[in-house]
Amino acid sequence: MNPCVTCKHLFVVNKNDRWYAWLCMKLPLLAWENEVTGEKVADPPYMRCKDRRMGPMKGRECPDWETGINSLSPAKLGVGPDGSTFEKMEKTMEGTNG
Repeated sequence: MNPCVTCKHLFVVNKNDRWYAWLCMKLPLLAWENEVTGEKVADPPYMRCKDRRMGPMKGRECPDWETGINSLSPAKLGVGPDGSTFEKMEKTMEGTNG
């Protein structure tokens, strides 16, 4: 079985997140309406790797697994799923409380 940690589709929001919070960028989730705020959201934006690997696929190879660098790779730490870097995100958030 190929581990998600070596897959190029792995996205980790925070490098300190535990494995059960890791996301697969190959499987975006549809936005749903938050009944409290009325906003359409997709949170998390991708399916969790553990849900994919431990659900109907349990014990089988992931058909979307591809070797490559991902957000856990040292060169990619601080890079968002759209390729934006932490420095770029800081510049676009100047003057906000984000």
